Amino acid sequence: MPFALLKDRALISVSGPEAEHFLQNILTTDLDALSPGEAKPGALLTPQGKILFDFLISRAGENGFCLECRTNVADDFVRRLMLYRLRAKAEIAKQDQALVTVAWGGDTTASDSDSTTLADTRFRDVTVKRSYGAATQSGDVAAWQALRIAHGIAESGTDYPLGDAFPHDVLLDETGGVGFRKGCYVGQEVVSRMQHRGTARRRVLIVGAESALPGPGTELMVAGRPVGTLGSTAGAAGLAIARIGAPPRAWQRMLSGRRLDLLDPSPFDIEIADIAHGLARVARWNGQTSGEHAFSVAQHSLLVEALFCELAPAASADARLAALLHDAPEYVIGDMISPFKSVMGGSYKDCELRLQRAIHQRFSLPADLGAALRKEIKRADQIAAYYEATLLAGFSAAEATEYFGRPRGFSAERFDFTPRSVTWAQAAFLKRFAALEAKRLSFVAANSTT
Repeated sequence: MPFALLKDRALISVSGPEAEHFLQNILTTDLDALSPGEAKPGALLTPQGKILFDFLISRAGENGFCLECRTNVADDFVRRLMLYRLRAKAEIAKQDQALVTVAWGGDTTASDSDSTTLADTRFRDVTVKRSYGAATQSGDVAAWQALRIAHGIAESGTDYPLGDAFPHDVLLDETGGVGFRKGCYVGQEVVSRMQHRGTARRRVLIVGAESALPGPGTELMVAGRPVGTLGSTAGAAGLAIARIGAPPRAWQRMLSGRRLDLLDPSPFDIEIADIAHGLARVARWNGQTSGEHAFSVAQHSLLVEALFCELAPAASADARLAALLHDAPEYVIGDMISPFKSVMGGSYKDCELRLQRAIHQRFSLPADLGAALRKEIKRADQIAAYYEATLLAGFSAAEATEYFGRPRGFSAERFDFTPRSVTWAQAAFLKRFAALEAKRLSFVAANSTT
């Protein structure tokens, strides 16, 4: 079995009754998923999500952990860990004269039975074992470098400078170095957002050439433009961190000046003026309605809220606002008939749901309205759809009844189905929103305690 003594590696021990809780709260690695006998990758990040220290972490006894990192940053790593420790019951120390040996491939039976060896989980297609202790020979460090390159395993120093790369840049998201289901840790918000949005701009690539590659730090050029930097090399093979194709733009600039990400909407980028402006310009029934003007989603929303108040006269101002905003996501994704939404499938529904939840959060409504309220708003929506279909969109009563059900106890004459201008619909929507907001504020004031 080939092996190599890694003289540039150091070991840091963290032990004590609160060691695991302490590390779980600051490192990217999910320690709940770390089994005895494994060495998993991980990082300690800056608050901005950049890698401050990278390492391999393993369990050492009942309440202990061993962190393997580069020798030339070990002292700084220890100081940073102590800075974060505060009052946690955990001892942190750099091990003196620690030796790190790595072995791979071949007959692993002996090492598998040795409790002092650890499986390096970064490697998927080859068995790699690490051991901490005495070593009598140096082994083949060049062969180890070639193996690491062949499997796309990047490490700080040669492959990238600390403080410059995100975990996604160096594939920690793929090698088990980031726990996306664990709680908060330093830099977690940036990493999670990058994962959710798919906005990683750089990745580790395996580079090949017809002749020996130049040294680490050499720029990679495409059409005369730099796209990345070469890292470790072994003859004609090497690693590089390079820019990949940017994801398609998924944000929309609003007239308010906000920039709304449609795939990952933030409540802070949502304004009622933008919603009213958009809904007043989105036509129901794909614009196939009679009259001088299109029947807008803004006017439909006003109608649904009015019908909802008839169905639930005792409903709170919060519930009425939820009814008014029931189609609010359409201000950026447009109106689409239900059969076509079904054809579009889950992706459209997921996008619509994320937008709806962000809108609810923006206006202090529950992200999930609850089944009873959703059902009542849906009933008002179907009543509105029936009358719009028969009075404006050319449906026969039989067709509308088949798709929306026939309303009972309602008369179309009591409601306004005349398609209005964009200006009218926008102003009316904003006026109704303001009235409901005033009722909500009045309710809060009346029920607040001094």
